[in-house]
Formats: sequence, structure tokens, C-alpha cells
Amino acid sequence: MEVVREVPSARPAQFVAVFQKDEQSPAFLMSVDIEKRIVTVRQVAAERLADRSYELWIAPQPGAPPRSLGVLGDDEFTVQATLAAYDPAVINNATFGISLEPRGGSPTGQPTGPVIHAKLLQVTPPQNP
Repeated sequence: MEVVREVPSARPAQFVAVFQKDEQSPAFLMSVDIEKRIVTVRQVAAERLADRSYELWIAPQPGAPPRSLGVLGDDEFTVQATLAAYDPAVINNATFGISLEPRGGSPTGQPTGPVIHAKLLQVTPPQNP
């Protein structure tokens, strides 16, 4: 009888970004599934405002104008498949921002309120070939 051993598949790298409220508290945590191009944002210590919305942005390269990835929902977690148009290398090197906007998002297509920025960090060890 032949014994078949299942070899665990390599776990995809996981990435997070921390948007700081102040020196001690994160306002938001963002995780990205690079393979599926899905963004999950968790509102941590950011104030919830009834008449305002938070909007997520990506600047694909330094000096490039930011592009909206959508308005964050009112729940603690927002999950969006908004990175489908971006290559994984672009996602890894991009700068992300969250701005405070009028309810429903920016009326101009660019951030109009204060913005906090973050970069993705890999939180899993690299896979050895």
C-alpha cells in the first residue's frame, strides 16, 4: 500500500499597514490579500462621525496623484476587492492614505480633508524556494 503524504502548500505572504492616530494608537489597520487583490480595513481608534466618511486612497508611485479605492463603511471592518487593476509589485510599493471626507466621499476625486498615510509591511516570513 502506497502512503500518500499531503505536502502543505506555501502560504501566501500577508501584508498589513498601520495608519497611526497618534504615537500610541492606530486609527486604522489595513490588510491586503495580494493574490486576490482584496483590501480589509479595520477602524480601530478613529473617531466615528455621523456627517463624515473615511475614504481609502492609493498612490501607485511617488509623485503620482492618489486614486480612490472607495469609501470605508460604517462598520468596524470594510472588505473591498478594489485592487484588481493593480499589479502585486505596484501594490507592495504604493503609499496608501485614508482621508476624512464629506459624507459619501470626496466631491472632487482627490482627498479634500486631512489624510493619514501608511505603507504595506509583510508580516509573514518569506518562503524559501
